[in-house]
Amino acid sequence: SRRVTGSFGAGRGRARNVTAGLFAAALVFSGTHAARANGRYPYSQQVTVDPNEPSHLWLRTTYGLLTSSDGGATWSWLCDDAVGFAPTEDPMMAAAADGAVLLGAAEGLFVTRDHGCTWPADASLGGHSVRDLATESDPLNVLALTLDVRSGGEYDLAVWHSADAAATFTRLGAALPGLIPITLDAAPSDPSRIYVTSVEQPNAGDGGGPDASASPDGWGGLCRSRDGGQIGERRVIPGTDSFNQPYLAAVHPTSPDVLLVRGGGGS
Repeated sequence: SRRVTGSFGAGRGRARNVTAGLFAAALVFSGTHAARANGRYPYSQQVTVDPNEPSHLWLRTTYGLLTSSDGGATWSWLCDDAVGFAPTEDPMMAAAADGAVLLGAAEGLFVTRDHGCTWPADASLGGHSVRDLATESDPLNVLALTLDVRSGGEYDLAVWHSADAAATFTRLGAALPGLIPITLDAAPSDPSRIYVTSVEQPNAGDGGGPDASASPDGWGGLCRSRDGGQIGERRVIPGTDSFNQPYLAAVHPTSPDVLLVRGGGGS
């Protein structure tokens, strides 16, 4: 892993759901149909805990979603079609303060407030492809990272904020052109300090980046907001590009300038 530190400055915090391949060994299915996983190898990818009910768990897998209301003793399965995302897609997941569970997918943001019975698309983010989600230490506050493709084939990155458990979203400043969004998070010790990792769109100029020559495959970079507003202050993350993408794994719980970033190639 690569720890990124620097003179990004001081600030305050948000907390993020932890992704993990937990519970996979504990889930046993009978019958051949359950194991096919839409033609993909069946495994778990992200676990999310309801902030109001710690025994209420959600698990994203390659064959849909699993949910438990008794701390994992028993599980119920929701197929991807029941939610609305593609069988080959791995949407990011988050849980808000009112028990709402959010799924960020290519088709937009899906939110359930009735324990998975219905998954209406969020009108605030309609038409925006959602690449990542994060919640603050106060889970009424939700962040969404989106990707838009303009008519010329160029990408726009944008960060959105909700202060009402994903009932409504507003964009934080202007969209950033020429950047492919990867991950976002906020510092647990400073809710106004927001970080985003991204990759420069290949053949899209310098994307406004700090060093367009960093990689012929598009530099991997880190962007930041210090005041909960416009995401800016971009800088290159050495050793990352469009093939070795930078993933923001965590922000230090008490030091908002210390980040853990991993590259897709393990650097």
